Amino acid sequence: MASVTITGAEGRQIAVSTGLFIDNAFVPATGNSTIDIENPSTRAHLVTVAAAQTEDIDRAVQSSKKAYATWKNESPNARRALLNKLADLIERDATEFASLEAVDGGILYKDSLGLHVPQSVDTLRYFAGWADKVDGVSMSIPQGMAYTRREPIGVCAAVVPWNAPLMITIWKVAPALAAGNTLVIKSPEMCPLYAQKLGQLISEAGFPPGVVNILCGLGAVAGQALAEHMEVKKLSFTGSSGVGRSILATSARTNLKKITLELGGKGPSIVFDDADWDNALLWTTLGITVNNGQICAAGSRIYVQDTIYKKFVEEFSKRSREAVHGDPLLSETTKGPVMNAGQLEKMLAYVEKGKKSGAKLLHGGERIGKEGHFFANTAFADVSQDAPIMQEEIFGPFASIAPFKTEEEVIAKANGTLYGLSSAVFTNDLNKAFRVTEGIESGQVTVNTWGTVNANTPFGGVKESGFGRDNGKEALDEWTTVKSVKWNILPSKLMAEAAGTGSLLTVILTTSVTPSAPSTDLVSSILESFDRHCPSLVDCRVIVVFDGYDQVTPSARLKKGCITSEQARDFVLYKENVKKLVLNRHYEDNDTVVLTERSAEAEFGSLNRADNVVHYTTAQTQDKKVTFIEPVRRLGFGLAVRSALRATETPYVWVQQHDWALVSDFPIDPLLLIMGASESVPEAPIKYVCLPAMRMLSYATSSDVVEFPTLRELTASLKRDFSPASDPDVKIPLTPLFFWHDKPHVASTAHYLERVFPTRLAMLRGDFVEDKIGQRARSQMKEGQWTKWASWLYYPDEGKELCLRHLKGRTWGGTEGEVGKIAIWRQRNGGNKPEATREPSPDVANYQDKPKCGSNEDRIET
Repeated sequence: MASVTITGAEGRQIAVSTGLFIDNAFVPATGNSTIDIENPSTRAHLVTVAAAQTEDIDRAVQSSKKAYATWKNESPNARRALLNKLADLIERDATEFASLEAVDGGILYKDSLGLHVPQSVDTLRYFAGWADKVDGVSMSIPQGMAYTRREPIGVCAAVVPWNAPLMITIWKVAPALAAGNTLVIKSPEMCPLYAQKLGQLISEAGFPPGVVNILCGLGAVAGQALAEHMEVKKLSFTGSSGVGRSILATSARTNLKKITLELGGKGPSIVFDDADWDNALLWTTLGITVNNGQICAAGSRIYVQDTIYKKFVEEFSKRSREAVHGDPLLSETTKGPVMNAGQLEKMLAYVEKGKKSGAKLLHGGERIGKEGHFFANTAFADVSQDAPIMQEEIFGPFASIAPFKTEEEVIAKANGTLYGLSSAVFTNDLNKAFRVTEGIESGQVTVNTWGTVNANTPFGGVKESGFGRDNGKEALDEWTTVKSVKWNILPSKLMAEAAGTGSLLTVILTTSVTPSAPSTDLVSSILESFDRHCPSLVDCRVIVVFDGYDQVTPSARLKKGCITSEQARDFVLYKENVKKLVLNRHYEDNDTVVLTERSAEAEFGSLNRADNVVHYTTAQTQDKKVTFIEPVRRLGFGLAVRSALRATETPYVWVQQHDWALVSDFPIDPLLLIMGASESVPEAPIKYVCLPAMRMLSYATSSDVVEFPTLRELTASLKRDFSPASDPDVKIPLTPLFFWHDKPHVASTAHYLERVFPTRLAMLRGDFVEDKIGQRARSQMKEGQWTKWASWLYYPDEGKELCLRHLKGRTWGGTEGEVGKIAIWRQRNGGNKPEATREPSPDVANYQDKPKCGSNEDRIET
């Protein structure tokens, strides 16, 4: 497709294509239809661009429909990255965008460079940050639960005005794409060059073809075709009230597409006699002269309290009449042309209407020069409330000034038009400011300033100024649709019968006995807590992993001290005692139960060992109801669980550490429903539950993790409110996720690293579970460490930062850090760990005849 070269500020040469931007390529319009673009400063022909026809609109919509099928499922992280990339590119080419807006739109180069372009960049970055935070809410309903999902709408359209084209286009693009929609944009037919440049950068940024299509065309043809198209599910329009009405009517008679309208305005600026004098004059002047007054939020009505009215009018006229008309590319120019001849003639006509209404012309009211569309700044004083120049949008540097006496009077006057887009109040009385802003019917009210625009602040109108909002979190509501999801939660017993909890869930119990505490009381308390607080778990398959210490040692975990002969004997018999305990609960006559044994190797062993492997034996009942896993060496929690996972045949797993027991009725049924509904979510398929890892959601917003967007994203998208049966009024937000200690089990390593899964999380003590060993530790340590969080967090792709609060306060270096430590140790010690320091064989013989704490009497009796 042909391209042209435009001369910008300081003689810069800017190449832009003249075609329609469809599927990341510039193509000609049907029938080679074109539009001639003029330079409003000179009225000379500037460029000829393709003019979209109905067939072209359909082609673009079908392209966006095809792209939507994959774009809607693109990860929020990917959408965020693309939006940020586009922001970077626009920032890089800021001078080119400012030049293009100047040559075909008459906008001052310095205004575009100082406001329109930076605002566009800020908006893209702002909504890039929202890409992973488009979430719903959860609520409780009788006999069940409910939550909402905010989902993209589909193929959307945007019809953009000519007065601030880049900025307003980005107001549409950023939230639409962040929410997962695709977008067809009709750029303004009088100043499309910025859009041609934008198409180039969208392709350069890496957006998939069809996600954004940009077409220049006449409103009556291209705009109407978008409004009528049955595949367009939402249309956002910024422009005149008349066209907005037409779009609304078209939606009503076609497919009832969602509509956002930001329409005309007749903004009041109210100046009280206690206002800061210079500040009020500054902002009221800027409010009607910036961008030649061609702003829907322009402060075109100025109400001044009668006590300062005469003086204010004189000073306002003096300041606002001053202007240097000329080429908007030049730095000395303070006022460019209006958009076209039609706008110029319209304002000249309103000058005559103002005179006929009896208002006093202060200055202006005439055309400047003969070459371009230049119009002098114009102001009328003593304007009556019903005068056309006080009631109707003129869209130019045209101010109407009138006096007022009281708050009540000026509020009534401010509200006395069909519009309600933007207003300004100037006063140093805080209470007065609150009263007036509350009384004004307007989508935006500024105090002691005028018309400020921020990416995080919603912008839109009321009354005939339209509805819906650009910018701010509220803009995401305009580009999403709400889906309500309701679950009927059956009682636990019925749930188990109907859905077969036993066929859905396997309980993995890891037990790591210590010589100083070899009793099976901990395991017994776990099983008893299942009976009391979650009977559905009793019917589930169970896998017990023995991950104990291999020798009696005075440095046993959590509790140091001498080991008695009785404790040593129970330590050796611990595995058999646990087996009997578990089998007795599942079989009436466990003496007849046959266990089938087989050997296997763990996924990996210790990096301190040359063979880097751990062998283990599985013993399983014939009905696969109970399985025992006995490693020949200690595995560690993460590896123990992974080994058990190889023996599971159910879709979901409950991981239970032997030092945790339920202390409240646990909502397993809604948890299973959520797991079933979310197991295919690519960001976080839910297949595992671990009580110590069930985290309270307040942790996700704590200062420890505020820097980690992935954690916030997963937490927000999966959180649900649960209530203990003992206290249904208590709402406890939980996330049914478990993140493994070393490697992922829901995806490949590459997927794991891409999604930035954290390593391990723990929940605040006492909500649903009780830490038996931790209680003893608390009493021994006599410090508040266990009243806080106990968690390991490691984020590979987020700066490899670490948050650690652990019982012993040791420093964890992360995966790479720990490997590095091992490498340093090996280098210093000449290779592998010396044989004398390796963990011994687990044979019982190794325990015999070894002194315990210096006592020859404390031996294992065989």
